[in-house]
Amino acid sequence: MIKIDIGGCNTHHPKNFVIGKAQGSRDYLLIVTKSEAVFNINGEIYNMPPGAFVLFKQNVPYSYYNETGEYVNDWIHFGCTDDEEMLNSIEIIYNKPVLLYDIAAVSGIISMAIKERYSDRIYNENVVNHYMYILLYSIAQQIAKTKDTIKYDYINLKLRELRSRIYNEPSLNWTVEYMCSEISLSASYFHHVYKSVFNVSCIKDVINARVEKAKYYLLQTSIPIGNISDMCGYRSEMHFSRQFKKQTGMSPRLYRERMYSVKK
Repeated sequence: MIKIDIGGCNTHHPKNFVIGKAQGSRDYLLIVTKSEAVFNINGEIYNMPPGAFVLFKQNVPYSYYNETGEYVNDWIHFGCTDDEEMLNSIEIIYNKPVLLYDIAAVSGIISMAIKERYSDRIYNENVVNHYMYILLYSIAQQIAKTKDTIKYDYINLKLRELRSRIYNEPSLNWTVEYMCSEISLSASYFHHVYKSVFNVSCIKDVINARVEKAKYYLLQTSIPIGNISDMCGYRSEMHFSRQFKKQTGMSPRLYRERMYSVKK
């Protein structure tokens, strides 16, 4: 059974704040980044855009931070009591960051698993165990697809830089025209290569970035929802609420109320 020791969603740290352990962790550590990140894993340096996934095995030295702005991630420390062989059978890369194409889907599973971890429901340990396997298999599926889609050429480098900006500055007016002009591509070709690399459309990715930022403000601050709407790039609070509910199944107000109750 997989048991979550501790975890968090949309955790923010200031620029250049280093998180790490020289001797590694005693348990597994799973991370999904929502900002740029620099990883030092057993002496190897990796510079990653938002949407990077890392699963650290026990006792592997690591540190990570963001040198360009706030560092944001979802994270879970977990242990495996009796299914180590089954866990190892899942085709996941350990101790090395890889890019995922659907951050929102993975983040949603992490959120549900952590919420269940801190509940007092009678079967919460079994539910957490199932959530963790769903999470790990979902990530393995994305990695399998990503192996054939992420190419390290000039255009994809520019696309990753653009995606980093989208997740770091979701409040900007990210129209297709603006994004195309940033990397000098025609609209039709831009749509094609963006989806082929990240397996999500550019417009859907902008929505994902805005909703993830909104989740942070709703959970970590008391900023009014109308102001959060503006800060996340929406010109209409009604449009913001509609998109947020479509992504999460809850209105921003209900999300804030439920997440506050979980924190307590």
